[in-house]
Amino acid sequence: MTININYGKYTLFDIEWWITENEIHRDRWHSELDCVVCVKGLCMFLKDNIGKEGFDLDEFIKNSYEIQELRGWLWERHSNTNIPLDECSKRHYHTFQPELYKIIDSYCEKYGFYKNID
Repeated sequence: MTININYGKYTLFDIEWWITENEIHRDRWHSELDCVVCVKGLCMFLKDNIGKEGFDLDEFIKNSYEIQELRGWLWERHSNTNIPLDECSKRHYHTFQPELYKIIDSYCEKYGFYKNID
């Protein structure tokens, strides 16, 4: 699954979210996440917002960094260990995914972005 965080026609973050099999223990699975920062989208947003009343650049940098580091959220804040596929699917879709969406939705709401899921 791909989750894009968009500003108008520009993508700010391209987040890949999937379940993968352990390379050594073929019967064990875990969730995985990769986040690509899209420089053009971030720059276009900053170009439109730096200097506007109420826009806090330091807070935006902090919040954007948290999105960039979502893989760390997955591995450091959760027990994303290798487990059988049926357990992993439940954890992926019913535990991790709602939390992930909550983080992304909060960020989008704060800055007027929107989330697109493929």
